[in-house]
Amino acid sequence: MSYPELVDYDVIVSVIAAKKLHSDRYSGKARPAAGDFRVDKFSVAEVARPSVPHGINVTYSIGFGVNSGARPVGKTGDNTTMHLGGSLAQEKPVEPFAIPEVSPLYSFGIRSCADRSAAASEVSGLKRIGGVTTASRRYRATVVGNETVDGVAAVHLVLAPLLDPHRDRLRDVWIDPSSGRVLRARVLGNFTGKAEASIPWLIRFTTVDGATYIATESAEAPFRRGNAVFDSVEIAFANIRPDRSATAGLSFAIPADYGALNAIQEPAESSGRSGC
Repeated sequence: MSYPELVDYDVIVSVIAAKKLHSDRYSGKARPAAGDFRVDKFSVAEVARPSVPHGINVTYSIGFGVNSGARPVGKTGDNTTMHLGGSLAQEKPVEPFAIPEVSPLYSFGIRSCADRSAAASEVSGLKRIGGVTTASRRYRATVVGNETVDGVAAVHLVLAPLLDPHRDRLRDVWIDPSSGRVLRARVLGNFTGKAEASIPWLIRFTTVDGATYIATESAEAPFRRGNAVFDSVEIAFANIRPDRSATAGLSFAIPADYGALNAIQEPAESSGRSGC
C-alpha cells in the first residue's frame, strides 16, 4: 500500500460513564514511512474555547408530598398537610478517558511478509543445490465460517497464541478473501494501561485512497480506569487525509511534560518477521 508522506487525522474519544456520554476530538499528524506521529494534547474544543476554572456545578431537586389523615372528632374538613423539600447535590461531570496518543496506522501485529523462498544462489552467488525454509508460528488459526463485514464478504479466523499471549493479542480476524485485506479484528487487551489490557477490543479498519487505516477501536466490556468506571469506550479516527502543506520536516518530539499527561498509547510494533 502507498501512503502519503504526511497524514492528517482526527481522533474522537467517546465514553459512557454513569449513564452519561462524553466525547472529545483531537487533531493528529503522522509520517507513515518513519512510523512517527503526534496528537495535540488539547482537544479541538479546548483550543477553540480554553477552559477557565469556575468552581463547582450543583443540582437542586424538589419533592412534593401530600398527607391526608382522618378527620378529628367534632371537626369538619380534611386534615391535610403539604410538605415541600429540596436537596442540593454536586453535579459530577463525566471523567474524560485520556489524551489519545495513537495513530490510525497501528497494525496490531498484522503485516504483510516478504517471500521467504529466496534461493541460496540469489544471496551468495553459489549454485543452488536445495533450500530449507523455516517459520516461527505465533498463532494457531481456525476458520470458523464466512460472514459479512460492512457489506463485504469475509472469512472469519479465530487465532490462538502459541508463544506469548500478552504480546500476541489477536484473537479474531475477518479477511476479504479477494484482496487479503483485514476488515475487522478482535484483540485481547489494548493500549499500555493495565485496565485497558484486561478486556477485548473490536477493531474496524477502513480504506482511504487505497491504503488501510484504523476506523474504530471499541471496548467490549466495562472497566475501571482511575476513579471512573467506563461502561463504553470508543476511539474513532476521522477526516484522514494527506497533508499537502509545507511542514514535512516538522519535529515529532514528545513534549517535556508528556509523562505528567493523562494519555494512552499502543505498545511498540514488532519489527521482526517471526510469525509471518
